[in-house]
Amino acid sequence: MRWSGGRATRAHIPIALFCLVFLASARDASAGDPDGTNLSRAHDAYSRGAAAYAQGDYGRASRELAAADALVPDSVTLRVALEAVTLADDPVLGADLVARAQRDPGDASLAHAALVAQQRFAHRTGTIVVRCDGCLAVIDGAPARSGEPSRVLPGVHTVSVQRNGAPETRLVSVAADETREVRVKNRSTEPVPAPEPRASGLSPAWFFGAAAASVALGAVTVWSSVETANEHAVFVNERCGTVGTSSCQMIAATGTSDQTRTLGLAIGTGVAVAGTALLGGIGVRWHASPQAEVAVHATGEGAALRLSF
Repeated sequence: MRWSGGRATRAHIPIALFCLVFLASARDASAGDPDGTNLSRAHDAYSRGAAAYAQGDYGRASRELAAADALVPDSVTLRVALEAVTLADDPVLGADLVARAQRDPGDASLAHAALVAQQRFAHRTGTIVVRCDGCLAVIDGAPARSGEPSRVLPGVHTVSVQRNGAPETRLVSVAADETREVRVKNRSTEPVPAPEPRASGLSPAWFFGAAAASVALGAVTVWSSVETANEHAVFVNERCGTVGTSSCQMIAATGTSDQTRTLGLAIGTGVAVAGTALLGGIGVRWHASPQAEVAVHATGEGAALRLSF
């Protein structure tokens, strides 16, 4: 493939030549695949990719060739995949293939194709890393491996993690050249923290209610004391201590009743005040339980963020 004025010109490579080159370069790889399963699958994917490339369907060609290279790593396959993904203008797959090209830096043709793709897709992708133990992770509906970076386009993405129950889903916003790390705590293996000690006792509302009742009872006691004093003043003014008229007898009876009422109210007020003080001193929960702590952590070089949930 060659570039002229920033535009790509399609390289015409016969399908038969593709397959012959692939089989020759993948011959050594078959030694690690005794039954030939991977080699056969890679050959089929390579053939489909070569056919799509010849038809100008560069998106499918890049995906098929990338799959073939994943099964049987091969510099020729990877180079053609890089050329196809550049023509397809797929930044996500292109960035992954550029990273693969680092495995064979001595291949000049592969290095050139990787450089062209890298320049085309620079600053057009971000990365999401999901970290969890024993879980299934999905990013935008595609499976993702825990701890491995997943290339994504800049924007908002759906991250779902499932362990034993229903999946947990979060929306994660990623900018160009940004790495977002989503860390999911494994509730099944992490020790359960001891519950925070909760303050014991009654609500402060009980104290304030008792204080209000004591104040009201005290006010009634004061009123009763004033009434008793007024009755006593009338008794003195009428000289009821020396005159035994019927009027004086009524005043004396009323005064005695007022004295008894005032004494009872005074005792009740004293008990209420003492009880309220005791309640406020040892029976009321004055301090609330400590609030949970929330923390956000930033790590990595450049723009990188860690989320926890």
